[in-house]
Amino acid sequence: MTVLGYWTSQEQYSMQNLLEFVNEAEKGGFTSVLTSDHFHPWWHDNGFGNFTWIWLAAAAERTKKIKFTTGVTAAVYRYNPGIIAQAFASLEALYPGRIGLGIGTGEAMNEVPLGFDWPDADIRLERTKESIQIINKLWKKKYRSQTSINSDTELGNEKYQRKGYEKDGGTDNDSINFDGKYFRLKNARLYTPPSTDIPLYMAASGPDAGILMG
Repeated sequence: MTVLGYWTSQEQYSMQNLLEFVNEAEKGGFTSVLTSDHFHPWWHDNGFGNFTWIWLAAAAERTKKIKFTTGVTAAVYRYNPGIIAQAFASLEALYPGRIGLGIGTGEAMNEVPLGFDWPDADIRLERTKESIQIINKLWKKKYRSQTSINSDTELGNEKYQRKGYEKDGGTDNDSINFDGKYFRLKNARLYTPPSTDIPLYMAASGPDAGILMG
């Protein structure tokens, strides 16, 4: 089966232009879109700094069947892996079967301006490995129930009771914990989990990066 993909460069064109381009791409027979995920563009002159996740929702809403994947989202510093899992689970809930996540170790131009150091590749690979583990744990957990509201709930004060949850701040039986070298989860869960499996891809330029998805 031939897959015809279209590239949308978030640092090269405005979000409005990219929406027009992807609409034309779908009309022309393209079945997938790969889109960059940057904070800064590659160059300062005439560059753009579109927030890719916002654009993904707008683009998916304006198209019908074409699938979207980031190329790539860096799960090392500026994005916490738990937030990545939440964001793409929410996108998948809105556009099931059309959302994919590409993971990579990132570029200094996107992380350093936000105050982060830029360590050697082996450290970034270690952080990426932990991020992938966290994202998969949150996505693949079989959550037993969604939030339930009792009849005596005071909605105005936002008081509620969850099934299986200890009201004194205890542990939800559906929660996930992770104690890594770089990232931690403490009683975390996705209250809007993905309804289908989200494809996860690893951008690799060497054997050490390639084995992360093995």
